[in-house]
Amino acid sequence: MSKGLRIAAIALLCAGGALLLAGAALFIVGLGLEGWDVTALNSAHYETRSYTAHGEIETVRIDYENAHIRIESGESFALSYPVRTDGDGEALAEVTVTEEDGALTVTEEDSFLQWGVGFGTKTPELVLTLPDGAYGAIAASSSAGSVTAEGISAAELTLRSDAGGVAAKEVRVSGSAAFTANLGDISLQGVDAGSVTASADVGAIETEAVRVAGSAAFAAALGDISLQDIEGGSVSASADMGKVDAENVRAAGEISLSASVGNVDAEGIDGANVQLTSEMGDVRASLAGAKEAYTIRVRTEMGESNVVDRDGGSRRLTAETGMGNIRIEFLG
Repeated sequence: MSKGLRIAAIALLCAGGALLLAGAALFIVGLGLEGWDVTALNSAHYETRSYTAHGEIETVRIDYENAHIRIESGESFALSYPVRTDGDGEALAEVTVTEEDGALTVTEEDSFLQWGVGFGTKTPELVLTLPDGAYGAIAASSSAGSVTAEGISAAELTLRSDAGGVAAKEVRVSGSAAFTANLGDISLQGVDAGSVTASADVGAIETEAVRVAGSAAFAAALGDISLQDIEGGSVSASADMGKVDAENVRAAGEISLSASVGNVDAEGIDGANVQLTSEMGDVRASLAGAKEAYTIRVRTEMGESNVVDRDGGSRRLTAETGMGNIRIEFLG
């Protein structure tokens, strides 16, 4: 599918989703006006249970259908998790906690959430506290709920939510760190990793103080991307329908910032190869170094540019717009 068709498809899906949500809201309001007690429809009951580790935990995998997942650092191990029950306290969801050779696995299987319709007033929470130390692979996924990690160290980190936000704060990852939100925002603050990927289908991506030895890649289909104080071997940010804001982004290699429908605003960009692109929007940037340090290539189909092509510099700048202006400042 071409990028133009993809953008049109996303716009139509968003319009349909907005109409669906508006209809649901009107339905609930109508019930309230007729005197219905909507909270009486609540069929979700949860019991909080706990688990005590039998040995030293080295790796973690959590896969839950419906829960906010929070992984944090603390003095000792602790795990509390929700189990969906009926009105009499009988478990309706199958939650399995296993510990084998240092590998902790927590999974929830709830066919009701897959095939039935339930009403709830609050999403339950799973909380895992890990003692200070370096762990192997840590992975957490929620079908409905946010997923967050704070203050932990791991060889690999994977956080995913199908319907909810994803956040990482003050985490250290020696290898790859991957963050995915299908319907929700991604927030990264104080992340130090070998490499970082962050992908949001419907939601924004906000990052601050991210350090990577290799590549850092951020992609949003419908949402803005904000990068602040980012350093890596290479850095890329791509928004289909949204703007890209970048400040103090540094890379030994390539820095690529692009928006299909939206502006690209970049300040304090320092890279050997800088690529700035917007199909429908302006490109505005301030770059480290003098203008003479760059080989420049500029293209705009419907717009104006304050810089022109030039050769001779050891650095490279490529700035392109389809419908928009280009304004570049060199910081010297």
